[in-house]
Amino acid sequence: MHKFTDFKQGELDIDLAFRLNVKKAIEEYKKETGCDRYFLAMQLSKATNQDITKNTIDTWTKTDPKWRFPANILPAFIKITGAIWLLDNFAQSCDCSVISRSEKNQLKLINKKQELRSLQKEIEELEKSFNLQNIQE
Repeated sequence: MHKFTDFKQGELDIDLAFRLNVKKAIEEYKKETGCDRYFLAMQLSKATNQDITKNTIDTWTKTDPKWRFPANILPAFIKITGAIWLLDNFAQSCDCSVISRSEKNQLKLINKKQELRSLQKEIEELEKSFNLQNIQE
């Protein structure tokens, strides 16, 4: 559903924040894995079948808006760096949130257990009702 929203000027301008977050994700990746931007570039190139160099990655984290991080690289970047929080930042700007597959499965398990408890309660009530009817007959 589309809805009209009266935005404040620049309310959803996430360009600089995104660049800083990409930079942060790269720094965390390097700290956690010991891998540098050259290795990250190689991994991104392999995963996306595109020519990505260390210099390409460097341009993505510059403050110059003419160099933008391509959206089609984001899934590979997140999978390689593990920075799912980067995607969650996008979602939050749209009043949404992102959960991992593991979190989704945990929620699904909780829901199924609740459904099972509800069904067990309903079965018990039906059994009580059935037993009362047998006694009355």
